[in-house]
Amino acid sequence: MKIASSTRRLAANPALSALVLANGISAIGDWLYLTVIPVLVYRETANPALVGLAAAARLLPWLLLSIPAGIVADRVSRRHLLLLAESSRASLMFLMTGLLLLGGPLWIAFGIALAAVAAGTFAMPAQGTLIPDLARDEGELGIANVLSSTFDNLACILGPALAGLLIVVGGLEFAFALNGLSFLVVVAVLIVLVRKADAAPSTVGPSPHELERHSDAAAAGWARIGREALRPLAMDAAISFAAGAMFILPVLLTAALPGDDVALIGILSTSAGLGGLAGAVGAGAFVNGRSRQGLVVGIVVAVGSLALLAASTAPVIIALAVAIVSAAIVQLDTLNMTELQRSTHSGQLGRTLGLLHTLAAAWVMAGSIMIGIVANAIGVGFAVLACAAVVAVLGGAALFAPRRTPTRAVTQAPLLLGAIPSFGSEA
Repeated sequence: MKIASSTRRLAANPALSALVLANGISAIGDWLYLTVIPVLVYRETANPALVGLAAAARLLPWLLLSIPAGIVADRVSRRHLLLLAESSRASLMFLMTGLLLLGGPLWIAFGIALAAVAAGTFAMPAQGTLIPDLARDEGELGIANVLSSTFDNLACILGPALAGLLIVVGGLEFAFALNGLSFLVVVAVLIVLVRKADAAPSTVGPSPHELERHSDAAAAGWARIGREALRPLAMDAAISFAAGAMFILPVLLTAALPGDDVALIGILSTSAGLGGLAGAVGAGAFVNGRSRQGLVVGIVVAVGSLALLAASTAPVIIALAVAIVSAAIVQLDTLNMTELQRSTHSGQLGRTLGLLHTLAAAWVMAGSIMIGIVANAIGVGFAVLACAAVVAVLGGAALFAPRRTPTRAVTQAPLLLGAIPSFGSEA
């Protein structure tokens, strides 16, 4: 299916197409916000370890609330839940902007950021379940997901690039206001166009002959869910640990180089975004029938490029290595999520994703904390090497873990671009 015809088909569903576009705009604000947070912390403290701790602590609500958020999203109006979450995030971002412009203390701003993450944790499952509700059939759902992935990957380029511009010209505080405005775009779409999602039943769902298996899956306990998803959970550990390190690496690498070229932070963040887009395209070459080969390639490339990053001092090589690491992370995440969806019955997929998101938050925090502490103690190069070793161990364990046979067929649109890691836009 061609991109143009796919886009025209989605445009025939105004509510769904507007929500997909609004989410893409919101993703730009998220990436802008995520790029600026470590810069502000380092500007105030000049301590790499505190940068890592701040990046990790920001994910505490995600760690604690992902499973409850998934349960709530299944029991209340998804539209109303998303409307409340996005409105709350917008208000908190505007509050943070005012606080920073007035010179308020960093710890209060950080508390506001944690509240925004908590609201975003509830927005994630609400958004993920509302899009299928709006889709008129499986094909339209596939188109929506493909275009959402495209917008997300473009956002992880445009957001850091905009952050780099704010770093150069000053006014980092306005990054939070821009993020707040992006949430209001989603709110406007929900109010104006998405009105009947809860009233109209979705045509996307299990067929009648699957109901018995669906009931059995719905009754599955957490121990069974963990066992059945062991391989993707282990692979996600490697992905999330590397992602946690990559959140703060641009700041640490720039601080370790001679001079004071803070613009390099923006350059490295943009390199990461470009690499992520390349990784999405790379995942498309492996996703149908060659997932294992793609996972092996992703782990090898991630470890090798981290080793290159640890040994490099030239800004050009560092930027290239950051792009390659990011490409590998996105490829791994896209293939791993696809394998999880194909091997997990819909009756327990929501809880499986809740478990994965909870564990992912813990691994992202571990990556951010470890690389910041090791960098502060013995240097950034050794910290990156330690990260490469952890990714190699976790990724290797995942590749040799038992693989489940797919339990259901998945109707998919052709993959144009993969999805960026879920850790990128939780708040």
